[in-house]
Amino acid sequence: MTSFEKAQFVVGVGAQKAGTTWLYDYFRNHPDFCITHMKELHYFDVRYYADFSYDDYEKKMLRRFRDVYRINPDVFLRLCMSNDERCYKEYFKYIYKGQRAFGEITPNYAVLNSTVFSRIEGIHPGAKFIFLMRNPADRLWAQIRFHSQIYGQNIDVLCNQIDQPIFRLKSDYIRTIRELYKSVDPSHVLLLFYEDLFCDATIQKICDFCEISFLSGAYDKVSNKGRVIRTLDSQRRKEFIAKLYDVYASINDFFDRDIPESWNADMKLIEGTMQKPVTGRFDYTCNQDADRIYQKKLSENIDPNVFRKLFTIEDNNPLFHYYRSQLQFRDGAYEASVQSLQKVALLSPYVPHYSFFLSKLLRKQSRYFSALRHYGCGLFKLLASPQYMINRFLRNLYRNLPRPLRNYYSRARCRKLHL
Repeated sequence: MTSFEKAQFVVGVGAQKAGTTWLYDYFRNHPDFCITHMKELHYFDVRYYADFSYDDYEKKMLRRFRDVYRINPDVFLRLCMSNDERCYKEYFKYIYKGQRAFGEITPNYAVLNSTVFSRIEGIHPGAKFIFLMRNPADRLWAQIRFHSQIYGQNIDVLCNQIDQPIFRLKSDYIRTIRELYKSVDPSHVLLLFYEDLFCDATIQKICDFCEISFLSGAYDKVSNKGRVIRTLDSQRRKEFIAKLYDVYASINDFFDRDIPESWNADMKLIEGTMQKPVTGRFDYTCNQDADRIYQKKLSENIDPNVFRKLFTIEDNNPLFHYYRSQLQFRDGAYEASVQSLQKVALLSPYVPHYSFFLSKLLRKQSRYFSALRHYGCGLFKLLASPQYMINRFLRNLYRNLPRPLRNYYSRARCRKLHL
């Protein structure tokens, strides 16, 4: 068993639609790697590029937050990070179980700059980064189909918007490499091609890089398969290649022309047809007031003071012990889970959810009489606290309210929480 401080910290930084879900599944099934329960934490991109990715992730998470006792424990700890950056590392401490390596994979991190990569590297000594690249035209087409699937947008309309940052920035591999190399020792960066990923040779490189034992992967498995089935026609492919030719050329030069065959075939497809040389690559810089913007956007969904009170990893916060108990329960550490709930009972003895969860824990330990006693205790607390039943009724009505009323109700609910 390896101590947390000596374990290798690995972060997958993209690219989107380039095999990151398959790699996440591989790490999740590897006994030597501790990977996040949520596939993508989206912490650094939301915090430092809030205007680029906040609306798609944390804003939705906060809007779904209705009952502080019924959210997923990983969501609770993720929201704690929003209140305190130190909680990012603390999250890994809570899920770490002595593996040789730990980390996360968030493809949106490909848009970060060298300043943010330096902050990530400073979190844990010797941090390493994995960056997967896919044929630019194929990756862009997969991203367009993904946007169509998630947001219901027309594919043909999206194809006319590929110069927008959300598409262009995620295709600019050389920019990501350049920003990584500015802040990280190149030996701590592993660059791989999606087209070469699904074989023992590449997996051996990954295992050596992460300092874990070799384990063959499920190479025939398809992860995160899109539901929008549509092939990229030859004419549109040529348009994509022309738009992204600088990406092909720059990666070709960087790897000394040692790139996958499909990349070479695409470059040859339009050779001699370029109307004019490609000039400077698109770039996108982090807003200097990122922290101010970030806190402002948090306050759009929940009262900031209430937010700081609820989502803190502190010994005097009963919610922290409650959700740590749930994590321990999920990992099978029932005794530790009971101890965490005992701390909850001391800090907030009148909440019925804690008694119900303790009853569930005791049933797992075959302590049925104690489980029944605590379940009855929870029912008594529930009957003695009619606001819980009223709040449940209001939550059922909530879905049919107009958005302004929904926002008002959400804030009012948070102000009335007694912890």
